[in-house]
Amino acid sequence: MVQLFIALLLFTFFGLAGLVADLGFVRLAQRQMQFPADASAMEGVRWRDTLTDEERREEARLLMLAHYDDDFFFGGPIDSLQFGAGPDVTLVGGTGSMAANQEIVVGPNLVFEPDPQLNLTNEIHGDMVAGFFNEFATIHAENATTYARNDFTTLSQPPAWRQAFLVRLRRTTGTNPLDADPGVSSRGPTVPYLFARGSLMAADLRSPGVTVRGTAIAADGGVKMAGRPRPDLTPELEGYGPIGFSFAQWTSVPFGPSTLRFSDGDFTLRPAPASPVYVGLERRAPPSLTAWQSTLTQANYGITDLDDIERRFLADLWRPAGLSMTLRVFGFGTVVIRSVEFEDNDNDSVPDDVIVVIDKRPRTVWPLNVSAVVAEDGFVGALGASSPDTAAEITLWNDSVEGVARAAYLAR
Repeated sequence: MVQLFIALLLFTFFGLAGLVADLGFVRLAQRQMQFPADASAMEGVRWRDTLTDEERREEARLLMLAHYDDDFFFGGPIDSLQFGAGPDVTLVGGTGSMAANQEIVVGPNLVFEPDPQLNLTNEIHGDMVAGFFNEFATIHAENATTYARNDFTTLSQPPAWRQAFLVRLRRTTGTNPLDADPGVSSRGPTVPYLFARGSLMAADLRSPGVTVRGTAIAADGGVKMAGRPRPDLTPELEGYGPIGFSFAQWTSVPFGPSTLRFSDGDFTLRPAPASPVYVGLERRAPPSLTAWQSTLTQANYGITDLDDIERRFLADLWRPAGLSMTLRVFGFGTVVIRSVEFEDNDNDSVPDDVIVVIDKRPRTVWPLNVSAVVAEDGFVGALGASSPDTAAEITLWNDSVEGVARAAYLAR
């Protein structure tokens, strides 16, 4: 009797162990699909205002392909490291109600390597979809058949909805024609039950395998941190610039070309770049005109000809914050500095005033050297625990002020 009981327990335990092993493969495949989807969605937002729609989709696609290629030689020989989104294994044939004696067929690459489609017609069921995201939606899920979502749509929406980019990967049965729409969507095979085939799971549940999806949505948020410019790199890396604005100064400057005078209080001077600037940071004391002139002509900003600069920078925007009303950075704006002219009214070789010709740009997504995320605890720590200003208020301020620069962040 004891031996019979042990045999029954072993049968059950081996079935459960097989199921656990198969679900481990499912979880592995899902993670290997999710991470590239996250990065590709970010790429789709990052290049929104720099490249054409087709070009940014191609950049997102290439980044995803790079995740699954060990030598970045796409379309070449089989990769020795076999990076992929789970095993590429299917089961065919089988006899009887239990689908016994099925043949295991291994794909040519051993692992599933997605081939995302660009979806230039922007269908909602596509692999890459540009649209609008509502982070305040109560449900963040998609219909498994139509791929419609409550929190994402391709139709134009009010300002509360953020411009976003969705990327999805899927391993499905193929019964839904929307899963394999040429040029729009693609799919891989389901993840099969291998070790759990010896269990008593019904054949109609076991044979189709497990459907796995990886979906990511990236959106644009206000730049919360900007790095210093690196004109010494090739290509050059843009960053924050030599001028900044108070909230009142920024809103008074119109979009497009403007001539600003320092003595009129049109802008403020920034010290030489040293480290990243982030929201909540106390505004550094402005340098003298002489020191600022020296900063411009050094290699910090890559400016060699003050009469013909034509360089894009992020200007930090600041306002009083916290109970102490300390001047702190609240966001960044995009400006192109065209020229700088120093005036020496006393003829003593010391500048008395400076005139800057800029081009104030509308809301623009910066692709590099920026972040839309900053640690909330660090921000609150900078303002003080009892400050009425919170990270949520900073986000609202960045969304409501015209012309505040944007950066990509992972929304879902």
